Amino acid sequence: MISTADLITIANERLADAEALLATNRFDGAAYLCGYAIEIALKYKICVTLNWSDFPQTGGEFKNYSSLRTHDLDVLLRFSGVESQVKSSHLACYFMKDIIEKLIKVEKKTSEDRGKYDLFAVFLREDSPNRWDIVVSSDWLRNNKSEGLTYLAKNITEVLNKDELLLISRIVIIDEGDQTLPLLKQAMDVEHGSVEIGQSNFLGLQIKHAYLITSRNNQAA
Repeated sequence: MISTADLITIANERLADAEALLATNRFDGAAYLCGYAIEIALKYKICVTLNWSDFPQTGGEFKNYSSLRTHDLDVLLRFSGVESQVKSSHLACYFMKDIIEKLIKVEKKTSEDRGKYDLFAVFLREDSPNRWDIVVSSDWLRNNKSEGLTYLAKNITEVLNKDELLLISRIVIIDEGDQTLPLLKQAMDVEHGSVEIGQSNFLGLQIKHAYLITSRNNQAA
């Protein structure tokens, strides 16, 4: 048997190995080790779901659990207890590709009509059930928040369909004095584009996923 503590250690080690290979452009090796890390992580989740302290490792230990003796990630995911959560999250990210393309057009049009954004981003918070925040900052929005929100929301609803709108939680206006704003602007410089950020602690913000459409670094400009 292999303990849950060892499973976590192995998964983290293989993920670190994959990141090292990725940094040297050894993509095939990085992809393989990512798959291995996912397999081990799923076995850990199975243990958590079934309240096991260890996962079977030898043929004898698998005697009554033959279905778990597999490297098939789909099978392991099915037993993990998080299948619906993982698949719904994956599906939401798939739809976000089209949504981001539409929001880029909204950002460009509204910036031409009203004025440039300091920030226009889409964040999926750690505590969010697959619903995204549109996070914005601009002088014209801060000067008249109510009218500005109505105008921006109208433009968004005109381009997103009903299913896409269900993935949007809210529009958040960042005040000029918010300490997060200069950090974001220093970290990324993009305008009318898309910079994708995976699950991370990004400048102190706990996010699952993010797209920066505009984040203007005035120093870079």
